[in-house]
Amino acid sequence: MRITWIDTIRGISMMAILLFHTEVYYTGQGLIPYHLYVTNALIAFFFVSGYLFHHPDNAFSIRHKLTTILRKLVIPYFIFTIILAIPKAMVHDDMSFTDVFMSILTGKASWFVATLIIAEIVFAAIIYYFQHLKEPTVFILSTLPYLLIAAAYHFLSSETLVSCNLWCWQNALLILPFLYMGYYLRRNKHLFDTITSKKAILFLFVGVIILKYWEHQHQLFLTMEPIIVTSFFILLLDGIITTLFLIAICRIIPDISPITWTGKHSLVYYFFCGAVPTAISMGLLKVGFIYDGQYWHILVAFLLVYLLSTFITWGVYKVIRL
Repeated sequence: MRITWIDTIRGISMMAILLFHTEVYYTGQGLIPYHLYVTNALIAFFFVSGYLFHHPDNAFSIRHKLTTILRKLVIPYFIFTIILAIPKAMVHDDMSFTDVFMSILTGKASWFVATLIIAEIVFAAIIYYFQHLKEPTVFILSTLPYLLIAAAYHFLSSETLVSCNLWCWQNALLILPFLYMGYYLRRNKHLFDTITSKKAILFLFVGVIILKYWEHQHQLFLTMEPIIVTSFFILLLDGIITTLFLIAICRIIPDISPITWTGKHSLVYYFFCGAVPTAISMGLLKVGFIYDGQYWHILVAFLLVYLLSTFITWGVYKVIRL
């Protein structure tokens, strides 16, 4: 049985990512600062992945989980990145077909999906081998890799770290605490239910406003790919508070069909979140619909991107059962 608020949060997050890519490909830059919403949209997906790790009625099975990762993430990764390889090489003049296919083999053709694959495998291993231990131990094992990555990017050369980031393993270790947060809150539903109270929502809202104001005033970078993070502490704090606020809102708002449908099919949307904005932007520029500083142009472009992405996603699910 599907959980409506999960589809809602996925749908909102996917639309936020489409908006960001629309801005970038249509104008050449992200107009709304990245740290204000893009990082949070990505973290929301990671939280949901952790939340779905635990099934109250079934014991955890690593064999079942690894099979699910293979069927739901690994196979779609190779299918869609290979399908998009030729048009990608044609659009990017500085990339050969060899470069494109190497990016597929190294997990860089879709960093988000590659990150999720590695993170879920690592988290599944942690749960399988250490689930018999007390909760603080699992928390430490899920958080320690985050601290190691933070230390590595503080003390080591970022160029060196980026060059050895095959299958985005560094990004995967960075998101483990957010998977754990989702996993923990589903196992402790009594705590999870408290965030929808009016006092909790107000508290979380104030926290989000303060954090976003602080980040904007200090021009912090909270970019997850490539990893460019001014403060790993703020990234973690922001990720927790903003995600909890977003979940609280999504749990109390009614089911809005276009949003939940987008959330149900968000994986396919993600594979085309670069190609579709590129195509729409090229088309709009060709007919003279050029961005001149008025944001409503972006909204028109975004609407076209969303509609085309939805049509493609609908077609894909008609042909392939994911």
